[in-house]
Amino acid sequence: MSKIWVEANGIGQLLADDSPVAGMSDRGFAYGDGLFETIRISKGEPLFLARHLQRLLDGLEQLTFPSVWNAGMLIERSRNLIHENNVSEGILRLVVSRGGGPRGFEPPASAHPSLFIQAFNTPSPVGALTDGRGDQGVRAILVPWKADPSSPLCYLKHLSALDKVLAQKNAKLAGADEALLQNINGHLTEATSSNLFLVVGGQILTPALRCGLLSGVARGLLLETSPRRIVETEIPITILAEAGEAFLTNVVVGVRPLVRVGSQVIGNGEPGPITQMMAEHYQGLCAQAAQGKPDV
Repeated sequence: MSKIWVEANGIGQLLADDSPVAGMSDRGFAYGDGLFETIRISKGEPLFLARHLQRLLDGLEQLTFPSVWNAGMLIERSRNLIHENNVSEGILRLVVSRGGGPRGFEPPASAHPSLFIQAFNTPSPVGALTDGRGDQGVRAILVPWKADPSSPLCYLKHLSALDKVLAQKNAKLAGADEALLQNINGHLTEATSSNLFLVVGGQILTPALRCGLLSGVARGLLLETSPRRIVETEIPITILAEAGEAFLTNVVVGVRPLVRVGSQVIGNGEPGPITQMMAEHYQGLCAQAAQGKPDV
């Protein structure tokens, strides 16, 4: 049986993965008061781990969590669990809760955060264009509710992700694979678990962070290393009709072609050459990271 790492009140231990780990007073369980990271493991190596942990630690600081763990401590615990569970191709997931506290939304004056780590094998590929489903492309809907870019929650990978849960549920009910989100200004922001890119007039566009979206790790890597320039900007919903290609990025599955949004077909309804190029480029980054090379 796989193990999980649980650390609370300064005490850490390996437990069976089906062990009860959070009580009713835990604020992560009760209020979604916490953050998480999901990291792809390839050849036993957690890909781009330093980037994920920096985002996690920055978010914890923003939420005024006590500084209990640094990056080095989290790396050690994560790698130990990957080794313990003999994970070769899979997922590493870290969850940090503010810990226990009295009833009510106000955080306790003295918090004792809890850490939960999972590491498990999964057959999901890195790079959706490597399998038949990915070749067909992703079909999405656009959900009607709108994010407010002034809300700090737009920029945190927090445990209270009900807006994404409802969006994904609506997508499935509509027979789609994914849901796109928009903000109160009528601009596209992201998908439920992916960042969005459009190819318009041969130019690659992606919503700017100021529009109210999570700064994805795969998104950041492409912005820094793409063989073609990517423009961060505000993207009105109407631009979908002008896009020749579109794709989604996520660290677990890589680059996925987006071929339809509602009744709007993107381009010719098939993955395009720029999407293919970006998928291959991202897979190359993953291959380098799986060899233990430092993040670019």
